[in-house]
Amino acid sequence: MLVTFAASLIFEDMILLIWGTQSYPLHQPLAAAGNFEVGSLVLSGYDMGLIALALAAHWALKYTRYGRLLTVVIFDRETAAAFGINVTVVFTVTFIIGAMLGALDEVYEAAVGLNVRPSKGCAQAKISSNSQT
Repeated sequence: MLVTFAASLIFEDMILLIWGTQSYPLHQPLAAAGNFEVGSLVLSGYDMGLIALALAAHWALKYTRYGRLLTVVIFDRETAAAFGINVTVVFTVTFIIGAMLGALDEVYEAAVGLNVRPSKGCAQAKISSNSQT
């Protein structure tokens, strides 16, 4: 874990050397910048997309074959392997999907008005590494 943290610090410094320390705003596309009113609640197009993505993820985990496989592997890895489920592939695909969702979250945060900066997420990594000790 220490090597991974050191590598992230090295990559962060390389990013600072290449692109500098200035934050860059990312503007919303006009097609998704519209607002929707649900009663007295006003939601942007990005918020509605995020809600739709959350509902799709919930449905996928509960009703698809892969979602059921993932649930079985999470609860009992050895039994799943005994039934012929390739546990390594399930965990690898899940990690890839999680990484893609994390990247999509950063794009969403940048588009709703938060700035893109080189140290995005490093504070959370430092906090989580301190809380494990």
